[in-house]
Amino acid sequence: RSTKCTPYFAQFGRHPRVPGVINATLNDGDDTSVLVPADEAEQQLEVKAATIADLHSKIYQNIQIATETKISYEKRKGKNVKSFLINVGDEVLRANKRKEGRKGGKLECNWFGPYVVSSITNK
Repeated sequence: RSTKCTPYFAQFGRHPRVPGVINATLNDGDDTSVLVPADEAEQQLEVKAATIADLHSKIYQNIQIATETKISYEKRKGKNVKSFLINVGDEVLRANKRKEGRKGGKLECNWFGPYVVSSITNK
């Protein structure tokens, strides 16, 4: 979503040709030969390389914009989240994650514990 194009389009600079689309767009007078003079082929490759380079720069800009929006969203939403300082020896409760996705079990406990924190590791 952040690139605003498909991976195929980002790599090749064109949309994929699938059988249904090829048959629908092929007319009787269309030239289907692939033989092109060498100098024209080189020019076409240079133009294609330039368009793909432009496309990659646009994709990079789109990714940067998406990253900035994500960060601003996280900052805005993070203000409503309380952060807790947990130290060794504190008693904590652990959430019952199995209860979230299951139907029924309304009488099941929301929390497990209390547990005593024995050590803290950095992730």
